Amino acid sequence: MSEFANETQSTIVQTMPPSNGFWMTAGILASVAVCAGLFMQHYLDSATTRNNDQITTVVFDLGGVLLEWNPTKFIAALHPDSPSDAESLHESQSTLTHDHSGVTAEHASVQGQAKVGDDIAARSGVAVDHLTPQTRRACLEGMTSSAAWKAYNRGTATLTQAALDWAKAKRSNSETTAAGNCALPSESDLASLFEDFGLRVPALMTPIPAGLAALRRVDAQQRYRLLVLSNFPRDNYEAVRTLWPEVFEPFSGAVMSFEVALMKPQREIYLRLLDEFHLRAGECVFIDDKPENVAGAVAVGMVGVSNLDRGAQLEARLAAIGIL
Repeated sequence: MSEFANETQSTIVQTMPPSNGFWMTAGILASVAVCAGLFMQHYLDSATTRNNDQITTVVFDLGGVLLEWNPTKFIAALHPDSPSDAESLHESQSTLTHDHSGVTAEHASVQGQAKVGDDIAARSGVAVDHLTPQTRRACLEGMTSSAAWKAYNRGTATLTQAALDWAKAKRSNSETTAAGNCALPSESDLASLFEDFGLRVPALMTPIPAGLAALRRVDAQQRYRLLVLSNFPRDNYEAVRTLWPEVFEPFSGAVMSFEVALMKPQREIYLRLLDEFHLRAGECVFIDDKPENVAGAVAVGMVGVSNLDRGAQLEARLAAIGIL
């Protein structure tokens, strides 16, 4: 088309007033658009309802969802500058007053220490008494992010093996942690710190009241299969099952990292859960306190729910997707 033709057409379009037919057509198109929008919204709402109806299984993480998991606070409580510092963690937990299971956080801590066993209590700080609390805390900072702790969680190393590996790695500076600048004790002392933490930490992993309340409300629906998918060392898992049986009663099964030598957010551990329990990903809701673990579940097709606030909004989030 010539430039003259383009200019002529443009002039006609700009100068000709819209006819009654134009406005009628525009009105019809607008009505169709509104109806289409309403239909699409109804379709999406129906699709959401259908998807919620398809949910058969709710999968919970443990640490940070149902059980306390705060390594920094745990380390401070295990290696205090003074007795009052040792009670700071218990006091903060006691403000929760009740964990919806008849066990107060303060009572749970005492009860947990007793159940762990006299042999573990006897080890408390004995091997590292000559190190200052500041040195112990500094050296342990970041320990639970180390390769050795992950190997312990995967079940590819025992607690003692992991402790020795961590001590050697730290002494050789082959790992960089937040405590990399501390005056490092001997390998033996470092290994003792690691092993002492591993032995004593289950007693501090008390039930999280809001998480436990959400679990019980989901269980009361009697509509969903309840499973656990968690990164956990074997020793600690066995200890917390003994310490807090009420947390585990609603569950019909679990996939634990130490059993399969995998850890979230590895794709394979989610697939292992689906395969072991004959599930389709779209049937499952997964709850975790770490965004990367939730993202891993979503990546295989599960519905992910983040629990970043120790369960404060967990019931509301589950209600929002039709679980409660």
